[in-house]
Amino acid sequence: MVKIIKKSKIKKNIYLFLILGIILIFATYLSSIFLDNVDESKNKSTNNQKMAEYKNNKKLDKSEKKLIIERYIKQKNKLELKDNSQLKNKSKNKLDESNINKQYGISNSIVIIIDDAGMNINKLNDLLSLKLKNLTIAFLPYSNNLDYQVNLVNDSGYDILVHMPMEPENISIDPGPNALLTSHSVEQLKLNIDKNLSKFDKYVGINNHMGSKFTSDSKSIKNFFEIIKSRDIIFVDSKTTSNSLAAKISNEYNIPTLSRDVFIDNIHDKDYVLSQLKKAEKISKTKGYVVVIGHLQKWTIDALAEWYPIAKKKGIILDSVSSIIEKKN
Repeated sequence: MVKIIKKSKIKKNIYLFLILGIILIFATYLSSIFLDNVDESKNKSTNNQKMAEYKNNKKLDKSEKKLIIERYIKQKNKLELKDNSQLKNKSKNKLDESNINKQYGISNSIVIIIDDAGMNINKLNDLLSLKLKNLTIAFLPYSNNLDYQVNLVNDSGYDILVHMPMEPENISIDPGPNALLTSHSVEQLKLNIDKNLSKFDKYVGINNHMGSKFTSDSKSIKNFFEIIKSRDIIFVDSKTTSNSLAAKISNEYNIPTLSRDVFIDNIHDKDYVLSQLKKAEKISKTKGYVVVIGHLQKWTIDALAEWYPIAKKKGIILDSVSSIIEKKN
């Protein structure tokens, strides 16, 4: 009987331990779930804070980038406006010159200067026989029989220039007696200028014979203009070099100046001269006038004889150097 009671107590104890174990396990499980939820909540909170910080930082980065881009665009626009303004000014200057020339009644005008006159009287007579209106003839001051030839031209009503010999870049080319050199002192320059200008009279101005070195030398060309400024004469820059400073510097001395636009006979061929004259016509339509230089040669004279009657019918006007200067001033 006692054994049966003991066995019954043992079974009860075992059941009790089992129940307690199950309860303990269940409690542990519940507590772990609770703790996980707490951790997850904390993690979410932390993550949300980090995300907010990230978004704030991201917004700041966008703001900075926007500012940089805006500054870049602003600066770029400034540069573009500056460039466009410069281009517009260049274009505007050309338009202004054209408009001013037209206001002064200068339109479709061509100034033809014939250089190197004085060396061949037969060719001069051939040119004069064309009876073109308003030519300008430039005489080399070291030519012979100048007075007679100058009077022929003057009687035709043409302008006369002194074709002043000046130093070229190529030292192997001789510009002729009494040429103006960059090595000359002011006194020597004045002496040579006076000699050249004393060879004949009735001239309205000077243009340069050769002179690519002399006209591009600032000191020399300033001395030249200082010497001639009191003579009340015109200067025409033959522009034998693109580096010539003559036209620009002449303004400082208030000397009325024109610059050559087109050489018409660099190639010794009549058809070439005609093509250059057509080029000159186009320039005269946009600029109002054009200054061309040719030489006293057969191909040039023949081209002018063919071109002039047609040009006259097209309304092209031949102007002299002095008439253009007078209209411009």
